[in-house]
Amino acid sequence: MKFLKEEPQVLIMPEILNKIKKYTKLCEHSIYWVGKVMRVDEKYYIEDAAVLPQSVGKKGDIDYYALQEIEAIFEEEGYEGYCIGRTKKNKSVVMTDKDLDFLKYLMGEIGSVIYIQTNNHKYLRIFQTFLAQ
Repeated sequence: MKFLKEEPQVLIMPEILNKIKKYTKLCEHSIYWVGKVMRVDEKYYIEDAAVLPQSVGKKGDIDYYALQEIEAIFEEEGYEGYCIGRTKKNKSVVMTDKDLDFLKYLMGEIGSVIYIQTNNHKYLRIFQTFLAQ
């Protein structure tokens, strides 16, 4: 898995960004959400976001079967990809080994995903699209 060399352009409509900010503000613990992504040339448009089925708390985890179903629905709707977001409450929005392991588990050997982290310190970080090799 590696970062793309060129930084993609990721665009989020204001109403979707507000939805993502609400997830961050309202959660007690770190949670995950998924977004619909439409790609046009080298621009990625996040067109919607929703919280994933998951357990929450210090050892929270997403429902991977539900994520697979969501991926299939997005594909049927004509979306070329998805993004995964994680609210980190009051923690720093930096990529950790745990994040990398999570993304490797999701993507397997082939694929790409946009990974977004937010926290209550008004930070939102979009990590470059990951490609598994």
